Amino acid sequence: MATEEVVKVIQKGGIPVLSWRKGAQGRGSSLVVEDVKEGAVNYIAVSHVWADGLGNPHENSLPICQLDRIQAAIDAVLPEAENFPARFWMDTLCIPVADEHKSLRKASIKMMRQIYRHAEAVLIFDSGLQRLSLSATVNEKSIALYMSNWLHRLWTFQEGMLAKAMYFQLKESSLCEGDLDKAEAEEQKVNKEKGLYGSFLFSARGAATGHFIILRDFVDMKLAEDAVLFPPLCHAVQQRSTTRISDETICAATILEMNMDDILAVETRDVPDEIVAETRMEIFLKQIGEFAPAIIFHHQKCLQREGYRWAPKTLMGAAQNDFIRGITEKLSSFKGKGLRVRYPGLVFQSVPQGSEKEITVVMKHNEHRFRLRLFPEDADALPLWDPTAVYAVIMFEAISARYPTGTDVIVGILKDYATLQRGARLDIRREHRAWLEPVGLAVLGGAESQGSVVAEMLSGSQRWRVL
Repeated sequence: MATEEVVKVIQKGGIPVLSWRKGAQGRGSSLVVEDVKEGAVNYIAVSHVWADGLGNPHENSLPICQLDRIQAAIDAVLPEAENFPARFWMDTLCIPVADEHKSLRKASIKMMRQIYRHAEAVLIFDSGLQRLSLSATVNEKSIALYMSNWLHRLWTFQEGMLAKAMYFQLKESSLCEGDLDKAEAEEQKVNKEKGLYGSFLFSARGAATGHFIILRDFVDMKLAEDAVLFPPLCHAVQQRSTTRISDETICAATILEMNMDDILAVETRDVPDEIVAETRMEIFLKQIGEFAPAIIFHHQKCLQREGYRWAPKTLMGAAQNDFIRGITEKLSSFKGKGLRVRYPGLVFQSVPQGSEKEITVVMKHNEHRFRLRLFPEDADALPLWDPTAVYAVIMFEAISARYPTGTDVIVGILKDYATLQRGARLDIRREHRAWLEPVGLAVLGGAESQGSVVAEMLSGSQRWRVL
């Protein structure tokens, strides 16, 4: 294979592109390597799901049959390329995997935005889509795309978002995204004339590529700061996944065109991937720098280092509104030492020994009762309460006639509460996500039997620093 030539190109800051040249009767075939930066070379960037068989974690090589197939597909997308066969970039072949080339891998990752943005088009290989015929109906194509593995992987999101044009490789040939859009529009027009109305095609297309357009335009035109783009980024990747969770922030930083030096500088050798991921997420969030205060009520598992315990470990797999709730509020600055917010809350102490996930909270001045139900990240981690600590509950909404059924809250341990004056900012070490709801004496049931605590209600705009 052409690893040595690829390495030389990357070492001098270039972008290697390849063409598979077949020799006579299959003999003397080779991968020819060129540098995009040394000539006006048009090329196609390949996007694929590694689990489909086009990845190779051990060396920069693929079977000859695969190279034949890839080159033929590339040539079909660029049939009028000045230089034939057409050139292509593919991570499996163009990012060195050998241990001695670790620095070059990082250099390649930092160039991902440039690689996919400058390509003439991105050709997508997905095993499910490749079983689909070009003659399939518009609905069949839309369903296949909507259900494809490619649409649910994290790395492929940035590759699709950065594309000038996307082509989906089907059984016989590739399908241009633009042609699919036209076919869907025509299908909807015909259905409307027949009196048939349905939102599937529109909804499927929006779910498949809508986020690409929104984020690409905002980032390319510098229409918003990273903090403003953070909620739509989270919404876009919530249904995506990746094998290595530590890759998440690399992809996110690429999408938002952020500096990745500190993220890539995190040591990975002999360090569990989860630890690498948490360290990188801390760096990423600190670079974002501002967040909607309501982010503290998200439903994800949290980072564990003090100052970051309010923050999600991952943006993937989040609930629908986790990171867009409260986005119209004034953003809160974050510099690594907790997030400052203003929300109603209450304070209590002396939680009975042996209390579990549900306790009854009795207000000090009016004896109104509430059920506090914890949702601990590790349900087996006992005890859930420290009987010597002073606890606080931060409430998303004050329970009232408008919110009579309850509200999302977070529960944490206060620091130095006894020394602070009423109305001062309270520092709280986040411990649990929870739900707080009013409850009458007749329906207390098991919660009352587990013991109750007496609480004091705080101001509706109490100042907090969530650590």
